[in-house]
Amino acid sequence: MLLNYTNLFYNEDTVYISLKRGPVNFLNPVFMEELDQIYSLLYKDHAIKFVVIQSECERFFSNGIDIEHLLSGGVELKTNTFMQFFALVNKIYLCPKIQYAIINGNAMAGGAVLASIMDYRILSSEKYRFSFNEVKLGLPLPLILTRIVESIIGAQNIKQALYEGEAYKPEEALNIGLADILCEKKLQTTQLQRHIKKISRLSFNAYVKSKLEYRNFIISSSKRENEQFLLDLPSFFNTDFDNSLRYIQSKMA
Repeated sequence: MLLNYTNLFYNEDTVYISLKRGPVNFLNPVFMEELDQIYSLLYKDHAIKFVVIQSECERFFSNGIDIEHLLSGGVELKTNTFMQFFALVNKIYLCPKIQYAIINGNAMAGGAVLASIMDYRILSSEKYRFSFNEVKLGLPLPLILTRIVESIIGAQNIKQALYEGEAYKPEEALNIGLADILCEKKLQTTQLQRHIKKISRLSFNAYVKSKLEYRNFIISSSKRENEQFLLDLPSFFNTDFDNSLRYIQSKMA
């Protein structure tokens, strides 16, 4: 398998997936297909118990779906891209491993989603932000994503986190459950190793079975609404959406 945007490192029963599509780890179709192929292998690799996703980019964990790619085509391209992203999210969310995100930079939009579907998030205490800003761009959120995030931060925080797109500071993210561990960037690897050692004392099979029972329930209970959402989604790919993308693009220039 040819890896363009990731590096894989194996250490006994742990695999590290290092994202390296600088400068902000934008997810384009090639990047998403690469991650999909990696997870296809992980599903079959019974020697691996732990998966760690991290970033090689200095200031970003991931900035979500590639803006330039989205602006390069019309409704069909945008629809296909988001369908690919949702399929990848589903695959990662149901992976029968114990998963960590080492968030050493900003996690925005699809990058925040990617971090949220991990089992544990180790967040740098530096001045980065964690934000689901899809609604600010003019996109609705599928019920399945709302329920996934609700299972982490509670219903009382959904309005601020998802509908208003709050950009959480590290301490704020920790307080509502978006981060499990908050520490200096230089200590993230140490904190990860300590946590894996702690979790390793538990029954791996019982842990994974328990979490997948719950996660499959979340997905199955949202199936009908999610199907309707995907039918409605193309109607939101309009001029206002494109203008929002261009505005973000101009701020990043």
